[in-house]
Amino acid sequence: MALSPGDRIGLYIIQGVLGYGGMASVYRAIHDRMNRTVALKVIHAGVDADFRRRFVREAQIIGALDHPNIVPIYDFDDSDDTPFLVMKLIGGPALKSVLALRSLSPDRIIEICRQVAAALDYAHDSGVLHRDVKPSNILLDEQGTPYLSDFGLARVMHAPDSTISEGMILGTPYYIAPEQVLGHDIDRRADNYSLAVVVYEMLTGRVPFSGGTPYTILQDHVHADLPRPRLVNPSIPDSVEALLLRALAKEREQRFDRAGEMIAAFEEAYRSGYRLTATVPSKRGDRGEAPHIAQAGEPALPPQPYPARPMPASSSTTQTGSSPSRRTRLSQAVVVVLAVCLIAAILVRFTVMRHGSGAPDQETARIPVMELREVSLIEAQKNRRAMPENPVVYLELARAQFADGLARRAEATLQEGAAYADRPLSYWLTAAEVTLESEQYSTAIRIFAQILNDVSTTSQYPAVRNQVGQILYRLAGEASHLSSGEILGISQELLQGDSPVIESLLARAFIVTENYRLAELMLFRAVAQDSTLPEAHLILGELRFQQQEFEQASAEWNLARNAVDAPEWVQQTTQQHLNTLPQ
Repeated sequence: MALSPGDRIGLYIIQGVLGYGGMASVYRAIHDRMNRTVALKVIHAGVDADFRRRFVREAQIIGALDHPNIVPIYDFDDSDDTPFLVMKLIGGPALKSVLALRSLSPDRIIEICRQVAAALDYAHDSGVLHRDVKPSNILLDEQGTPYLSDFGLARVMHAPDSTISEGMILGTPYYIAPEQVLGHDIDRRADNYSLAVVVYEMLTGRVPFSGGTPYTILQDHVHADLPRPRLVNPSIPDSVEALLLRALAKEREQRFDRAGEMIAAFEEAYRSGYRLTATVPSKRGDRGEAPHIAQAGEPALPPQPYPARPMPASSSTTQTGSSPSRRTRLSQAVVVVLAVCLIAAILVRFTVMRHGSGAPDQETARIPVMELREVSLIEAQKNRRAMPENPVVYLELARAQFADGLARRAEATLQEGAAYADRPLSYWLTAAEVTLESEQYSTAIRIFAQILNDVSTTSQYPAVRNQVGQILYRLAGEASHLSSGEILGISQELLQGDSPVIESLLARAFIVTENYRLAELMLFRAVAQDSTLPEAHLILGELRFQQQEFEQASAEWNLARNAVDAPEWVQQTTQQHLNTLPQ
């Protein structure tokens, strides 16, 4: 069972949860006598002996490291049946969460990566490989200082790895080096490759390989040509692209030997008079999206935030059918059920957990999602048998089932695991993320919509509205073209919903597909239900901008920005839009 505020473990009193994982969770706690607030990483009951040994090894490895950009360990205790690590509490979010909301300026990218590279070089010089460098393992404190965390997969160089089977693939598919995929002996250049993937993602808004199943992603790292960064983000200079190609070379002999050397080369290329304007929020939206180039006389949509989690850019996203009985909980609003069918057909990509430079802004509190591991279907089934009351193993199993084409079974698994979730909101937000990764777009949007409906009368609504609303806004902005006949065929049904926030956000898809009348009808309906709804006025402004009615666009955006209940992302987006208006 998960620990709750007030529970005691050793000399520590639990204050709240910071994150979840399949085998361990991280809690905020306070020392009973020293009054020091710390982070406790607590192993779950029922995990196998291999993971317990790996947990102990993590304590031993990090305990021997002392670097200002590596999360320090204060203590370790395995005297009871619940081993735990005592770590410094990093007060800010993971880089993954920051990238889910915002793009970063080139200066900030360099600042973060320079410090992470220094931590990696220090660990490598100390004989330690991290083996799982990724945004969720880079934590930022209140001042914006990055910390490399989670050495759970680390090993000492030139030493046997006694707790992990030889040849087992370790790491996260999006960020793993080719030699890790092949099971070869690895060195520091594997970690450097993973950091280079993080740089690629920060510059382009997506990871280089994200299509298909985890297996196909792994194979792409080994065999597929690297998608040219400038094709994704044309503002990246040729010199920076050349460095990315070298840093992500298939053959490690062609890569940089030291992480610091690699980041210094990126910084030199950037400082040589180049400006990577695509990642600066004041010039465009989130995550370095390539700009839309309007044809003569054609108004471009205002700058749009890039979706937050890397997803396949496939031409179709067919949803495998599922039993109606399994979806009862997700389908209360008629407009959502129908609209998601449209969105599922027209979404071409979705990128998950991602503005400005310097320290992270204080913003609406975000609901934490659960940290999942990439596991095979067989391993996920084994974990569920071993830990039948751990909700994380159901999420991992559902992801494996989706990857194997078992969509109906995966949806049933998600419903089954919800019964064991002590924190249902975090569980369902993670479930939505799993479905997005698996290209189950309509299911994901139904979950997001249902989450908003379920918390609409609770104190959590502002945070969820901010978090979920931004994701739906980005999804709708990634629509490709449909014929007018296809849209008119379902227009009446689309206008039967009673959720103005959802209706407003999904109306954006029709602006992107140039079905302005249908978008206008949906937005007018939303405003009729709530005349000050900021999401509706934001998207009405985008509609007016697209129609070259700039004064009306400005009026709508000012209404959205100045609404007393406007989520932070709405305020930021409208301000960016207002900056694009003709003077």
